[in-house]
Order: sequence, then structure tokens, then C-alpha cells
Amino acid sequence: MKLRLAKLAKRPRLENRTILMRALREAAEHIGLAAAMAAENDDEVHIVIVNERRMAALNEQFLGHEGSTDVLAFSMMEDVLLPEDAGPQVLGEVYLCLDVAVSAAKRYGSGLGEECLLYAVHGMLHLAGMDDRDSRQRRAMKAAERRVMAVLRERFPLAAIFGW
Repeated sequence: MKLRLAKLAKRPRLENRTILMRALREAAEHIGLAAAMAAENDDEVHIVIVNERRMAALNEQFLGHEGSTDVLAFSMMEDVLLPEDAGPQVLGEVYLCLDVAVSAAKRYGSGLGEECLLYAVHGMLHLAGMDDRDSRQRRAMKAAERRVMAVLRERFPLAAIFGW
């Protein structure tokens, strides 16, 4: 499975795309995303970094919620009946709101790279089949987030992703 990254939000600038991509791949591996999505080698999951205005539009369009949010995950696998020889497929998309991440990083004293990766991990967990609709599911999802983020913090200089 391949991860594709698109940064549509202009600011702040992405300082180190390589570290971000390596951390995203590591997160997907720890989550078992490829296996959970029955992905072939060339199938893709897209990670898209957007601004607050775009995230609010997505939130309204797809969930009927007003305003922005931190992360949205969309599985493209449901109800798709494609022939086996159809080639690589986009299995899912995870949208991260950079403006929300900036505010949260300042509020919690975390780095912007760490905040964005947390959103990506949360979205990937949704794509892998986890949910956070009730308190039991929320606890399990938070525990999975903590496990993956601990590995990422240990293995990567997360502050270098956006330079803070």
C-alpha cells in the first residue's frame, strides 16, 4: 500500500516532507492499515493537509456539521464493486486541518508536527476499522493513538516536520 501526501494549506510551511512521510508510513505499519484494508501493493491512501475553510466545507458537505474540525477520514472501500484487474485503487482519504493543528499545538504546548501526526494516526485508525462513538471505543482508540504516537516520538524528530 502506498501513502500519498498533498499539502493544500499554504502556511505554515512544511519544512521536512521526508520525515513526515517516514512517520506516516511507520504509523500505517503499526496500525496494520494495509492488512485492515486488504490493500494491494499499489493501492493508495491519501493524506491531505487543508486549511480551516476547506475543512469546514468538507465537514458540512459530508457530515452536516457546521465549522471546522481536526480530522476527517473517508473509506473508499464500501459498496465498491470493481473488477480484480481494475488496477491500483484509492482505499481512503484522511484530511487534516492545519489551522486547527496550529491552535491545538499552541494550546497544549505540543509541536505542530506531533499534532498533525496525531490527527493522521486518528484518521488511519478509523480507516482500519476503529471507531470512537461510545466511551469504550473512545478509550480503545485513545490507547491505540498513544501506542503509535509513542513509537513515532521515539523514532522521529517530529519538531523538524514544520520547524516547531
